[in-house]
Amino acid sequence: MKDVTNFGADVLYPVLVRDAEALGIYKALGVPDATVTTLKGPRLDIINVINLGRPIPVTDGSTGDVITIDASIDSQFPNGRRVGGGSAPNRNQVNVNSVLISLIVAGDPAAGLAKGVEVNDKDYVNRFPFLAPAHQGLLQGHGGINTPTVPTIPLP
Repeated sequence: MKDVTNFGADVLYPVLVRDAEALGIYKALGVPDATVTTLKGPRLDIINVINLGRPIPVTDGSTGDVITIDASIDSQFPNGRRVGGGSAPNRNQVNVNSVLISLIVAGDPAAGLAKGVEVNDKDYVNRFPFLAPAHQGLLQGHGGINTPTVPTIPLP
């Protein structure tokens, strides 16, 4: 209920942009100072994305964390999130982090920043819980025998 009061300044004036500027990223890329000033805020374009383009007032109790579920498709995951669906069995359909970082830092959700982290090291499973079993810390990595485990997810 208090998202705008608690987080509004962080969204409207993203720290990530100030950090990118302080590190010299914009200068190194030749981004004009006027563009950097615009990216520093206020960023109503980010609010528009949070509100999914709907005319929602930017006030406490109206703007906030939004989860939209498309009930016409099999969403798979209990929270409505689709798992997998990318170009390979271990890839996501879209990398939300890449889209958000691109929107915040470049002002363009399609800029492709943080691209390449939308791949799992194991394939998704075609039934609940959909995510591959976790690595076994006792057997894998950190001095273990590093023997690959075989997923043993029982059928429902």
